[in-house]
Amino acid sequence: VLQDNTLEYDTQNRLVDIKDSVSAVLPNGVYRVSYEYDYNGNRSRVRTEFDQIDPTTKIGTRVVQDAWNTFDSQNRQVIVNGIKVGNNIVLGTDSHRLSYDTSGNRISESVW
Repeated sequence: VLQDNTLEYDTQNRLVDIKDSVSAVLPNGVYRVSYEYDYNGNRSRVRTEFDQIDPTTKIGTRVVQDAWNTFDSQNRQVIVNGIKVGNNIVLGTDSHRLSYDTSGNRISESVW
């Protein structure tokens, strides 16, 4: 078997976890993607874990990427791929800030 994905859903049928449970080298699988949602059902966090496997030694190094998103009162994304500092989501490397006009049209995107 080359791949054996397991999908997990919450009580509202939203995808919350994807993981590959098969690895010839690593007992915890090769990757895992977890999702968290805010009270309005917006995907507020995407946590990705994967193993970078050295082709020579076959030893894996765990890499974790954590991306946070924020939304305005009309559920429009405002910060994309932010980082969490304390209780705040702020702009980090590879983050985007989006802004909208009064009609809800996206008018700008700033990349950090």
